[in-house]
Amino acid sequence: MMEQAHTARRAADDAQRVRAAQYVRMSTDHQSYSIDNQKDAIREFADAMNYDIVATYRLTEESYGSDHLDLVVATGYLARLLENARVVRYLAQSFPEILAEFQKMTEAVRTPI
Repeated sequence: MMEQAHTARRAADDAQRVRAAQYVRMSTDHQSYSIDNQKDAIREFADAMNYDIVATYRLTEESYGSDHLDLVVATGYLARLLENARVVRYLAQSFPEILAEFQKMTEAVRTPI
């Protein structure tokens, strides 16, 4: 009889669970509270509050890596910089080897694989 009451109570508790999503991120490479630690803490909180975590959202940097995002930002910046005729003229006259490298970098990003 006691087992049936416990099972019935648990079924009622499960029916009342609130669906929720969690958002995790790493703000810096030096942050000590990892994504996994954040998930564990959120899971404990969700259990205590009777929430059911149904989705996890991560900051893009965690999904793709900060080096990849830095490269995308840098090449985007270079592409915009090379749209400026005065900048291109200055680099061509003063630093032609740097201009050539900048152009290679921006072309590599635009070239489909």
